[in-house]
Amino acid sequence: MPETIGPVLPAITEDDYPAVYLAADRTSRRAQKRHLWFTGLILGALVAWAVLGTLSGVFPRYGKVLALGSTAWAATSFMLTSMRKALKRERAWYSGRAVAESAKSLAWRDMTDADPYADPLCHLASVGGSRRQVPF
Repeated sequence: MPETIGPVLPAITEDDYPAVYLAADRTSRRAQKRHLWFTGLILGALVAWAVLGTLSGVFPRYGKVLALGSTAWAATSFMLTSMRKALKRERAWYSGRAVAESAKSLAWRDMTDADPYADPLCHLASVGGSRRQVPF
């Protein structure tokens, strides 16, 4: 059994953070997932466009059909790109991430008695005490 030096501090879990952090983090993750899924859809359309365009030159017998399919995938890709720009899902992702990280930083500062939450009377508390237990 390994020896520990000093007191063993409890682990901080995600449940210890404020609700605003949890909500912003969940919103950010959901927006990120949607944005990346949409980007993957666009890239898939671009790959289909390129493959069908290449195949239309390789198989001249089916060239017109493959070229038509290639054109359809190109139009789909352009349409999806326009939709992505209009929806701006990445804004929710970035904004949610910013709020979540700010809330997490403030919660961490509160948990560790760092500025701006440092308590000048903290040194009066007992070793096992908390700044909230300091009598006035």
